[in-house]
Amino acid sequence: MDTSRFAKQLKLASRGAAACLAATLICAASVGAAPGEHPGIRLVDNETNGMNLTPAQQQRLTALESASRTQSADLFSQLQQTRRKLSDVYRKYDLDAVAAARLNQDLNRVQGQLLDLRLSDQQQLRKILTPDQFAQLQSSIQRRPRPDGGHGGPGDPSHGHRDWTPH
Repeated sequence: MDTSRFAKQLKLASRGAAACLAATLICAASVGAAPGEHPGIRLVDNETNGMNLTPAQQQRLTALESASRTQSADLFSQLQQTRRKLSDVYRKYDLDAVAAARLNQDLNRVQGQLLDLRLSDQQQLRKILTPDQFAQLQSSIQRRPRPDGGHGGPGDPSHGHRDWTPH
């Protein structure tokens, strides 16, 4: 193999690996999943205490959380599977660029579905809570301890662009 062809393949592979890493980071940041954890809404009971939720609101929040976590887990599983397949393609010396491009498209599709789910969850959350309750929830989230031992919850600049409770 000549060096120019090798250099081109190496450049293509490094771009693909960088794109895969970027896609992974974007997905994790945008849906708020910790490593090994499925994304979705996660409301801790003490965050909703003192919000004067009606029984109907509590029931709707529980249903939203359950549905969101189930749908997110399914999509997250698809995402992990596709990443593994793409990683397998990149590990081979003879790069199958067509397969890599197809898998990149699959990653983009699933990430788009996760983002659409997040938007839908956001809309539903605002239909369930009053503006005051939503503000209380946001305040509670800001005080939530982070896995790294800090505080600030989603919405803190150190957390990227997240602004609520997806986990």
